[in-house]
Amino acid sequence: MISSFGWNAEVADCCETALLIIANKKQYYFNLLLLDWSLSDIDGIETVNIIQNQLGKEYCPTIIMVAEYDNGLLPDLFGNELADKITTKPVTESSLFNAVLEVTVNRGEL
Repeated sequence: MISSFGWNAEVADCCETALLIIANKKQYYFNLLLLDWSLSDIDGIETVNIIQNQLGKEYCPTIIMVAEYDNGLLPDLFGNELADKITTKPVTESSLFNAVLEVTVNRGEL
């Protein structure tokens, strides 16, 4: 899906792998992190906290959190400041593109 947009992607199957990839690439390498709310080894909230501490919040890329469901409580659980957008599964090309576009517009980058 990502490559169909012409974007480059790196995939991690757990938080530990993602953190290693980010640490090796350093800040400014990633424009977007698409994180699953329920990772196998650690939840998405803790992953975002670790990434923000690792990179520094001001250098953290756009974060879109993917959840199994959204009953409106997810932002209350961890605050809107951790993820730029929450989207639900299944993620389609259209829903992903719209989420990225919305965040870009909200940040004044478009």
